[in-house]
Amino acid sequence: MKELTAAFRALVREVELTEIMPLGFLAGMIGPAPEPGAEVAFEVKPTLSTARTGEGEHGFMVRGDFVITVRQDTGADEQEDPFLNLRYTVAGRYAVPDNFAHSLDDALLRQFAETNAMMHLWPYLRAYVSNSCAQFGLPGLMLPVLRQPSAKRATAHRSE
Repeated sequence: MKELTAAFRALVREVELTEIMPLGFLAGMIGPAPEPGAEVAFEVKPTLSTARTGEGEHGFMVRGDFVITVRQDTGADEQEDPFLNLRYTVAGRYAVPDNFAHSLDDALLRQFAETNAMMHLWPYLRAYVSNSCAQFGLPGLMLPVLRQPSAKRATAHRSE
């Protein structure tokens, strides 16, 4: 886990999520669906990007582009071919106070995107996956809850 700098801690304390914007989605069945009740495995490939917004020096956005592949999980060593591909793009708009004491440099925004923003975007991705699967007649398919490691626990582990 990356070092929790003073700038990152301040950003986490002072940032405000002002908007979540779904930007695009695509869903496609690419093979036969497994029998109802079959175990499935999700593979999620996120790509996160950040940009400062036109809302002055202290506004920024985090965009998440997610590619999700769903396949039957038979427990065998060899993986089944995927039967469903999903793509979802969502962005979060953030603001910090005008008197924020730190520069919103690329490294700071990247660290925020990989930790906090991912926690903000993930529930929207989960809802999209669940809804898309239901529309294809695949009820009950849901991405797991994203759990962030405790900063306190990670800090204690690092100092040992």
